[in-house]
Parts: sequence; structure tokens; C-alpha cells
Amino acid sequence: MGAVGLKIQNHLSPYENAELAAHAEEHGLASIWVSEFRWEPFVPLAVFAAATERIRVGSAISPVYARSAPVLAMTAANLAQIAPGRVALGLGTSTEEIVEEWHGRARQRPLTAAREYVEAVRQILAGGEVTYAGEVVSFERFVLEPAALAAPDTEIHLAALGERMLAVAGAVADGALLNMTPFEHLPRIREVVDAASVAAGRPAGSVRLGGDLSIAVAEGAERDRLRAAQRRSIEAYAQMGPYARFFAEAGYDPAVIDDAMVDSIALIGDAGYVREGLQRAFDLGLDEAIAVPLWSEDADVAAATRAVVEEIASVGAPA
Repeated sequence: MGAVGLKIQNHLSPYENAELAAHAEEHGLASIWVSEFRWEPFVPLAVFAAATERIRVGSAISPVYARSAPVLAMTAANLAQIAPGRVALGLGTSTEEIVEEWHGRARQRPLTAAREYVEAVRQILAGGEVTYAGEVVSFERFVLEPAALAAPDTEIHLAALGERMLAVAGAVADGALLNMTPFEHLPRIREVVDAASVAAGRPAGSVRLGGDLSIAVAEGAERDRLRAAQRRSIEAYAQMGPYARFFAEAGYDPAVIDDAMVDSIALIGDAGYVREGLQRAFDLGLDEAIAVPLWSEDADVAAATRAVVEEIASVGAPA
């Protein structure tokens, strides 16, 4: 049985969102996640960590090029002081628009960068002085102080789309974070990740597959509106080269976003439909479903999020 988590979005204040995090914990969800887009994830995650006791807290994702490896490690270590043993650091190489236009950084050698950031951050979090001389990541004699900041049990997850990045995740990460993934493609993803794990001397199954799943409990006209909105979202992603290639790899024509494709990526329907869809994703190889609640423009965001939490709580088991 897979685990169920919740992605908390930046539509409410950190304190209002902390109430949703606590609600997710009360209903037995395994994790809460915050992405980084036009906001950063770590300040909200610190608030959520302080408002909860058991649930894992994770970034999904933080672009590696925007911070040095020591800064990422320090941030994760500080968060681990608030939530010991509960931190999942989700990293990714993001897109040219975000990295180069927004942050003014070169998005160089993403496969190498991903591997080196994961390795370097893990070494720092283990404690002691670290010098890392990679092709993208390089620093000398960095050490966390005080020594008690070391957090070697911090999970490091890597966002992965194509098979080459999935292989990097399989070799060095604790988890692979997926997005816009057709359910039917999950067995192939599991195969690629496991093969890379074994090649790196790790057991098959070492890397958890966690995937964002857009979810709405809705019927009738509301369901139709949300499905149409989700179709537009998929169409926007399909305009980006990496996603166009990924959709084609998964067996879909990125130029034609039809109902079948929407249904293979999102769960929008009544409660039974959503629960059955989650179970199907687990059966096909997903280890952790990260619910991304959907709502209409005039909806009560907090109420819509709580409704999703309550319907998915009965599916899955805590990680």
C-alpha cells in the first residue's frame, strides 16, 4: 500500500496553511510538501513543522542552481532542528526560464548538477568538514556548526522526468519526485529507477517514487470545469520541450490533450472515483501520492483542501 501526502499551495497565509498541515496530520497523511515557484518553501515548512508532530515535511522542489550546496544543507539542517527525522529535501534542476531568466544563473549540465548536489548536500548533513570538487559543485572545508546541526537521516529526493534523470535518482537519491505522470508509465519508471539503483550497488526498490497528483472531489458541472482547467494546464506543460518529450515517451501525443490523457494524470470526480484512482496508481508502482488539490476560482481554498484530505485519508498508509 502506498502513502498519501498533501502539497500545500501558496494561496493562504503560512498560519492558515499550518492549520491545513495539522489537519492532514490528524487524518493520518504521511507528508506535507511545498513547491518553489514565485515563492520559497522553507519558511512555510518551518511554520508547518512547528505546528505538527509526526508528519514529514518536504520541499518539492527547490531548484539547485538558486542556492549553493552548503546553503541547502544548512537550510535542511535548521529545519531538522524543528522536525527531527521528518525532513524530506526535494531538489531539482528546474527549467531554463526559472533558472536563467528569474535567477540569472546558468542551467549547466543538469544531470551532473543533480548528482553532485545530492552527493554534496548529503555529505555536509552527515557532519564533519567537507570539501567537494565536482564539475558543477565545488567548495572547500565547509562544516556545519555546531556539530549538533548534523542531520544524516534527512531524506533527499530528486525531481525527475526523463529516463536519464530518473537514472540519476536511482543511483544517488532517496526518492524520485514525479509530475504530470500518466499512470500507465509508472511501471517503466520503476524499471529505470531500479536498474540504476542496482548498477550503483543499491538494492532494487531503494528509491521511493513520489508523484504529484491533481485531485478534486467534484461532480456535475464543477467536475467538468475542473477537468477543462486541468486540460489547459497539461497543454501548457506540453509546450515545454522536456514535457513534450516525456509525454511522447509515455505514449501520448503532446499536441492532442484528450480526455484519456487528463484521466491518466489527474483524479477529478466523486469520492469513490478518487479513491479508486489512488489505488490504481499504487498498484502501478507509485509509492507516495502527493495530492495537489484543485478548486474553482470562487472556491473556499481551505475548505476545498480539507475536503481532499478527508477523502484521501482512508487510502494508503503512513510512510
